[in-house]
Amino acid sequence: ILCITLNQATAKVPLYRLADWIGASPLPKWEGINAQNLTRKHFEDALSALCYFTPQKTWENKGYLLQKTLTKAWRGTSREPAGAYYDITKQSYYGAHCPYGQLGHNEDGGTSLVIGFSMVVSKEHHHPILCQALPGGQNDSLSVVSVLEMLQGQGLHNLTLIMDKGMTSKDNVRKIVNTGYHLVGSIKGWGKETIAYASR
Repeated sequence: ILCITLNQATAKVPLYRLADWIGASPLPKWEGINAQNLTRKHFEDALSALCYFTPQKTWENKGYLLQKTLTKAWRGTSREPAGAYYDITKQSYYGAHCPYGQLGHNEDGGTSLVIGFSMVVSKEHHHPILCQALPGGQNDSLSVVSVLEMLQGQGLHNLTLIMDKGMTSKDNVRKIVNTGYHLVGSIKGWGKETIAYASR
C-alpha cells in the first residue's frame, strides 16, 4: 500500500510497471523490500484487501479508516480553518468488470462509460480529507448525503463546505445546515426566491 500510494503521488506508473519503479527507488533500502520478487498480483491483492465486494453484496472499504486516521493526525497539528472544497469528476472507464463503470458524462463533455470520484480537500492547503468512488451514472447531487455522514463520522464539526452548482439543491442545503455545517455554493440562475434567500 505504501508503494502504491507513493507511486500515485509521484510517478503514476501502471501496476505492471510498478515493481521496476520500486526497484529504481530508495524504497527497497528504506523498507527492506525485494523488488525483484514483486509482481502485479501483489499490488492487486493489496488493493483488494483494502476494498472489496462482500458475499452480502456490500462494499468493505478499509480505505476510509485509513483516511480517517490520516485526517485525525493532520488536524491534530494544523491550525488551518475548518473549510473544505468538495467536487466530483468523472473519468472514462475502459474495462468491463467494475460495477462503478456506467454511462455518464465524461471529462470531454460527451457520454461514455465513466467512473465518478468525489473528493473533499481542505480550503487552504488542499489536504485530502475524503475521497470515494461513485457510480458513473449517478447524479452529482445524490452524493452529498453520504459525504456528510462520512465527514461527521470522522468527527469533523463546524465545517464550511464549498460546492459547485451540480450539488447545490434546496434539499442538500437543508441537510447541510441541519448537520451544523455552513455552505458556500454556486447555483443555477437567480430567481426571486433565490435572491430573497441569499439576501437574508
